[in-house]
Amino acid sequence: MNDDTAIAMGEQLERIAVALEQIVAYVKPSDLAAFNAEAPRTAPEPRQATSGPVDPEPPFPGPSPEFRQSRDLPAEPVLPPAPVLPLEWTCPRHHKVKIVPAGISKAGKAYPAFLACPEQLDGGQYCQEKPPQTGPRR
Repeated sequence: MNDDTAIAMGEQLERIAVALEQIVAYVKPSDLAAFNAEAPRTAPEPRQATSGPVDPEPPFPGPSPEFRQSRDLPAEPVLPPAPVLPLEWTCPRHHKVKIVPAGISKAGKAYPAFLACPEQLDGGQYCQEKPPQTGPRR
C-alpha cells in the first residue's frame, strides 16, 4: 500500500468516525430500545462456504483530485519501481551492460525493461548487441 492510498483511507475512516458520532448523538435511548424490541430474535440462516478461489477486492480508486491538491500531492500516481533484472549478460564486444527502464516508446507503445550495451559508437549510435532471447516472444 502506498502513502497516497494510506492517506486517502485515513481520511475516509475519519469521515466515517465523525458520521457515527453524529448518529449516536441523534439517537435517543428510547428509540434504540424500541428498535431492539422490534428486531427479530431469530438466528441467521447458516450459509454454505463456496468452493474455489476467493474473488479479490476491487482496486481502491485512490485519492480524488481535490484531496491531492489539499495535500500538495502529485497529480498522477507514482509508477512502481521497475523489476530488477539479473545482470548475467554483458556486451561481448565492450564487456558492459546497462538496464533500460520500462517506458513508453515514441509510437506510444509500452515496453518492458531490458538490458543493453551503453557504449556509443562513432556515428552517435549505441552498440546494437543484445542478450539472447529467453522465453517465448510476444
